[in-house]
Amino acid sequence: TQFRTARPTEITPEDARSIEGEARFLRAHYHFQAWRMWGNIPYYVETDTDLRKANQTSEEVVTAILADLDSAVKLLPPNPRGGSAGRASQWTARAYKGRVHAYAGQWPQALATLREVRAGGPYELEVTFDRVWTGFSEFQNGKETILAYQASANDGEPDGDNANYGERLNFPHSGSPYGCCGFHQPSQNLVNFYAVDASGLPLALSNPNWNANNANFTAGASTPVDPRLDWTVGRDGVPYKDAGPHRPGWIRASAYGGPYSPKKNVHELSSGAASQVGWNPTQLNSVNIHIFRYADMLL
Repeated sequence: TQFRTARPTEITPEDARSIEGEARFLRAHYHFQAWRMWGNIPYYVETDTDLRKANQTSEEVVTAILADLDSAVKLLPPNPRGGSAGRASQWTARAYKGRVHAYAGQWPQALATLREVRAGGPYELEVTFDRVWTGFSEFQNGKETILAYQASANDGEPDGDNANYGERLNFPHSGSPYGCCGFHQPSQNLVNFYAVDASGLPLALSNPNWNANNANFTAGASTPVDPRLDWTVGRDGVPYKDAGPHRPGWIRASAYGGPYSPKKNVHELSSGAASQVGWNPTQLNSVNIHIFRYADMLL
């Protein structure tokens, strides 16, 4: 407010509304993340001067989150400000509002809000699953993206810290083209969840022994699977994006972590997404992290 009073022509009224809408959306988002973990939390607003604020009840927090999202819907334009894909738009706030309704168990409100987004919003499912998590810039922030962490590599930051550094250790280990470090591997339980019956439905719905398999599920295994498995998990003998077949030597310690590698956070070698700077740059990339995507909304 002081800035606008002192320099009233620096920001246009349209941009000022959008900036306020983005701020209210982000406040709702971060409080939602805290509410999901703890329920009763303090809700901080711009007039707070003492951060030693008492918790509100879970119901009061939900009301405050939804109020911020309602304000954001009114303030934000239909498309992200300045064409910046990482910014919230009116449709981002609408979809997120439906998400909050669902988490709060407000099912009639959730259905009404989410159906409105499905009918009138800009979102669709991607034509192929590999475009959802990818290092290829032409496919990032596609029609399935509602909100994503915008990772950026080779943008002038000398240590690569704008890249996806939080995933830096979660690549196939030495012996792979990525060099390190084999942490946070997919579990056997996750792989077993992708086994399907003759109708293509998860065995977990019909077979009480669906989770009995504990063997390395390599290429050529006869059990039918949901094809999304191989865009999610690296397993031996199956192409690992464009790095060739996944190999046992890419695993740090299979007796400890199992034989599988994560895949969604990893870039294609030919995408140009890998960082050229920073500690272990082969594990730094510009693969965005989806915070909320259209498939989640439909579910």
